[in-house]
Amino acid sequence: MTPWFALAALAPAAAPADDSPFWIAAIVAAGAILLVLLLLLGGPRNDRPRR
Repeated sequence: MTPWFALAALAPAAAPADDSPFWIAAIVAAGAILLVLLLLLGGPRNDRPRR
């Protein structure tokens, strides 16, 4: 079970029923932070030195 599936399973429980703009912005910001961390830590690496 990957963290993405865990996040998708927990997201509906974490969001309130009224979907206030604060929660929408918080969920979008959390997704952006996860995407940045994924690209920085687990993204493609350019380990070959330049010629």
